[in-house]
Amino acid sequence: MAYKPYRRAFFAVMAIGFIGRLLALANTDKSRLLSAQLYLKNLSDFSTVNAIWVDWLKGCVAPSRATIQADLVNPDWLIEIAVTVAQK
Repeated sequence: MAYKPYRRAFFAVMAIGFIGRLLALANTDKSRLLSAQLYLKNLSDFSTVNAIWVDWLKGCVAPSRATIQADLVNPDWLIEIAVTVAQK
């Protein structure tokens, strides 16, 4: 399925926002991120996802990060993110 650019950005915002909620449930936050791996279906989305990621991390030290183009398990997914975080 081909998504318009604004829809692809929406998926990135939703995925990153979900990470924030999961961190809160684990009693930690984005300031404690140690590393992140971003898996993109389309590497052409890198600049958009990167801008969203950088904006989300404002005020925090950016963790080490790898961004990889990958065929994701669900063909409708455009992004998958794995993070490692320290407890507070």
